[in-house]
Amino acid sequence: MASQDCAVEQKPDLLDGLDEVVDEKDLQILAPEIADSFNIVTKNLGLSNQEVFTIKADNAGPMGGVRETAFQALMAWKRKNGENATKKVLIDAFEKSDRGDLAVILRQGNR
Repeated sequence: MASQDCAVEQKPDLLDGLDEVVDEKDLQILAPEIADSFNIVTKNLGLSNQEVFTIKADNAGPMGGVRETAFQALMAWKRKNGENATKKVLIDAFEKSDRGDLAVILRQGNR
C-alpha cells in the first residue's frame, strides 16, 4: 500500500510575531492615533494617574503637544514593562479601549 503525501494548506497565524517586544518605530506610528483615547489607553496599559500626569506635564508647552505626549506615554509603558511590552499586550490594551483600529494597524505592521 503506497502512502500519499497530503499537503496541508497553512494559513498565516495572526499571532505570529505578536509576542515580540514592540519597537519604537511602531510606537511612533501609533502615538498620533491615540489622542482621542489617550486616558483610557494609558489606563489599560497600566500607567498610573501620577505617571500620566508627569508625562503630560513634561510635554506641555511649545516642544510638546498631543503626539509627543502620546509617544512618551507609550515609551514609558515600554520602559516600565521591558520584555513584557509586547505587541500582544499593546493590542489587548487597544481592544479594551475600544480602539480595535489601532490593533489592526499594529497587526498589519507585523506582516
